[in-house]
Amino acid sequence: DPLAGILTGDTAEDYEHVRVLLETFAELSRADELPALLASAVDRVLDALDAERGAIMLKTASGRLETRIGRSRERRDLELDERFSRSLPERVLRTGEPIALVVDPGPDEAPSESFAQLELRTVFCAPLVTGGKTLGVLYADGRALTGPRREAMLPFFTALAGYIALAVENARLRDALGEDRGESRS
Repeated sequence: DPLAGILTGDTAEDYEHVRVLLETFAELSRADELPALLASAVDRVLDALDAERGAIMLKTASGRLETRIGRSRERRDLELDERFSRSLPERVLRTGEPIALVVDPGPDEAPSESFAQLELRTVFCAPLVTGGKTLGVLYADGRALTGPRREAMLPFFTALAGYIALAVENARLRDALGEDRGESRS
């Protein structure tokens, strides 16, 4: 059930999830252009998860992931060559399964090399799927560890990714329709 886990039984948390989903739907429905839509989507995700960085990586014609936008918690664009975990988004793209990782190594454990280099403690990644078509992945990470509730946010994060995928596809279709109309006027 794709909705399993979005409602947790905690009235305050459930209210917040529904509020964020509804506000995200409304905001992304108003976005006219794909770049503005992507920025707004990532900002919403960062606010909802209290994450530090987020990105939308879209699949190219060759099937590779390309970071289309990276944003910080301060609502600033990150350079597109900013280092994000690459193995997790590629795995999510390949398997279609969302991932939430909370890294809290014990004294005898070490995080993976990329996690250690990026000093990451939490990573969320979910496929952007609409109409059975995978468009790319939604990614968020942070250096803070706020406890076991983090992993419980995965169904909510996945629901946001589903709507963002639909909004991205709609923006692409509007762009294509606008181009077709422009060509027919020529």
